Amino acid sequence: MVKIGIMGGSFDPPHKAHLEIANAACESLSLDEIFFIPAFSAPLKPNPHSASFGDRLEMLKIALGNFGKKFRILEIERERGGVSYSIDTVKFLRKKIKGARFFWIIGTDQLLSLHKWRNIEELANLVSFAVVKRGAEKMENPNLPECAKIEVVSFEPMEISSTCIREKLKNGNFENDFVDENVLNYIKEKKLYI
Repeated sequence: MVKIGIMGGSFDPPHKAHLEIANAACESLSLDEIFFIPAFSAPLKPNPHSASFGDRLEMLKIALGNFGKKFRILEIERERGGVSYSIDTVKFLRKKIKGARFFWIIGTDQLLSLHKWRNIEELANLVSFAVVKRGAEKMENPNLPECAKIEVVSFEPMEISSTCIREKLKNGNFENDFVDENVLNYIKEKKLYI
């Protein structure tokens, strides 16, 4: 059976922790592929994306440029338009790829809000959740449906977030070890996050 990881997110901008998490999930769960799926519009994000979908997609392509065929980008949420719900994405993928086992890769922070995701019980029957555990973080959410399957992926913590990176870039700080150099060049060229 083919095992596929799904990494959904804003990728605004994509950074090295995204790639390290994908690598850790690949290794821990023996995944055959990981699909990176940039959100067109994320339902639980209070603020709109800072960069356009097109720019986020281009940055993700640049960031994944050296990772071979195991990491793929799917634009299905742009093709659907509107708010991106995980359940719709998973149903689409299961129709396209029969018999695969899917793992939705999330952090422990997302685990805590997982019960708020649309049609969570149905989603939990269609995927396993690969939860990236950093250090001594707690792995509990009593509100999850009983059918939810949780697979733990250990990960060495990286103090990094797209929000912090955007804030540094806004302040003119381009000294950044957490973003691929070619992605940074794209950001400068397009004058993003200024």
